[in-house]
Amino acid sequence: MHAADGLDTTWSYPAASRSVALESEGLESELTEFNTVESSGAQARDNLECQETRQYLPGDDRFSRLWDKPYKKLVFPQDGDYAKGRQELELHKQIATTFVGNRSLEELREAWLKTPPRSRSRQLAHILLGCLADGARRTLLMLSILPVVPRDWRTRCDCLCYLDMVYRGEIDSDHHLQELFAKQIALVSRIWTWPRETMPFHYLVLLLRCNDAEHCETIIDTLFQNYSPVPPRLILVMVDHFTKLGDADRAIELLSCIPPDQREEHKVRILDRCAKLITIDTIEESNTVGNFKALPKLIELGMPMDAKAHNLIIERAISLNVPDVAWEVFRFMEATHIHVDERSHLFLLKDSFERQNREKLDEIMSAIHQREDLYKYPYLVTYMMHIVRVVCTIDRKLPAGISVSHLLAIYDRAYDRAPLVKLGIVNPLPVDESAPKKLDEPPPVVLGFTIWAYVLCQRDERLVSALWYWIIHMIKQQDPSILECAKHDIMYNGFIHFYARSRFFLRKAVDVVEAMIEHNLCVPSERTWSEVLCGFLQHGEEEAAEKIWRMMLARDVRPTEEGYAFLLGKYDESQLAKLVRYVLDERRIPDGLDMALKWQEDVDATSQAAEGEALDAHQTILGTERVVERDGIFEGYGFRDALGESTLDGANMYQ
Repeated sequence: MHAADGLDTTWSYPAASRSVALESEGLESELTEFNTVESSGAQARDNLECQETRQYLPGDDRFSRLWDKPYKKLVFPQDGDYAKGRQELELHKQIATTFVGNRSLEELREAWLKTPPRSRSRQLAHILLGCLADGARRTLLMLSILPVVPRDWRTRCDCLCYLDMVYRGEIDSDHHLQELFAKQIALVSRIWTWPRETMPFHYLVLLLRCNDAEHCETIIDTLFQNYSPVPPRLILVMVDHFTKLGDADRAIELLSCIPPDQREEHKVRILDRCAKLITIDTIEESNTVGNFKALPKLIELGMPMDAKAHNLIIERAISLNVPDVAWEVFRFMEATHIHVDERSHLFLLKDSFERQNREKLDEIMSAIHQREDLYKYPYLVTYMMHIVRVVCTIDRKLPAGISVSHLLAIYDRAYDRAPLVKLGIVNPLPVDESAPKKLDEPPPVVLGFTIWAYVLCQRDERLVSALWYWIIHMIKQQDPSILECAKHDIMYNGFIHFYARSRFFLRKAVDVVEAMIEHNLCVPSERTWSEVLCGFLQHGEEEAAEKIWRMMLARDVRPTEEGYAFLLGKYDESQLAKLVRYVLDERRIPDGLDMALKWQEDVDATSQAAEGEALDAHQTILGTERVVERDGIFEGYGFRDALGESTLDGANMYQ
């Protein structure tokens, strides 16, 4: 089936899409009266005035000159500060506020019809820009009264991209604005209004983000029917769309549509998509052997996998519980000198430790030891120290001094000893003139972790108490490094856990919590309270534990029901045993350490990466100083690495 766009262009689209298109035609009913009245009014004017009016409609050169540069300031503000970008259009905002004001849709339409055509044409760009600088409500009202003609399609898309990028929260919080936005999306989604030339890919991002699955399929099918071949940049947007939906097969099918002779040109972008697809790949069992489902299809594309893809394969294999695949890839990367990043080392380290696979644990620890660059990642360093502590103190039951020396062997590779010397934990290292540059002091949370690990290595209460009193003294003396360290609960939890080992030192565990409250540097966390409670409960001090529970409630602490339900009833033994085992498990690394050290595993890496990739597109386009297109969007399409650091500030969904 076909439709004319009003510009002597015939669009072909699937028969199934006709019903979708006809439904969107109904959205124009409220504009019919306006269009009719406007047409009659224009005929009553002299021809010269009508010609001038048409020259200022969206898509005209004069309109573009008034629109392009200010719009660029909005979408590509300095330092990514959108508020500052809107402030630069304060004059436009005043014009828009004066005209739109607080009028309803009908009142605004009536006011627009009463405005002389010549004034309308000259003020349209200023009003639209001012509306964008003001907010979603006035912009959507203004768009709703404008004529729906093919030549304003790009300007309408410009406005909708900015609304979706900056005012998404405002729109989602207002049902009326949601309806207005949906109507505008329906208007720009009609096939016959699309441009005759290639569709700008950031507009396709908008259409696929804001339409339902059926209409998205229609849009994609239409593009394939009308563009031969479909530009790779549009295909990559489609790939992002299906990756976000978790449909790896469809995404790979689309990737294969990129002509082989164009794949090298877009190699970086294609590999980025391959990497994202790896993060949603699944395992299929074949003859009791698990293997990736989508990965072989990606390899068949003929694009050599880069280091990022290999590292993601390791992460995905570990998360899917097929560590043998991860180790096979790791050893291949080592043998072929492909860079294994810090995350892959961490995943293999954690998996080997949790499985208590000593052979592989030794292998990955040795690999990390040979890489000086890996010691700049605090969470990786602390996790190695944690493993060493567990192996030395719990598994091998080595003396405290030997366990601490093994901890220091890792610590000294990454950080300066000075804070530990100041605490009296260790002696300073001999001065070595040939040593490399001076190491930095550890971040406060790493220092807190080191104190935690040191305390749990000890067996002598007098030594631990002496350290605790010295720390309190340093806090009172306002020592900068200890003050910062004392803002993290991990340090206190180490002392509480140590004192809770013995019935005779339970009172000192309470003293630690009281010191936290007194100095007000760190609010006792749920983990802190659970350490104290379980210390009393494991020694049968249920009455004292309940008093502590009441004190927690009095301090407005609201523990989770799952963690503390046993204290509200009859101390159910199974629940109590479960919590005690959890809290007393000295094999566990402290909760929240990865968050504190800015090392968070990607819970929803696919959707975040796809969102970030779409965000990169629009702003990169607008940031390229090239020839201005007639539609007000700048050339120079380009995506940035969604998994890496942005080179531009203020990333958004259409960059």
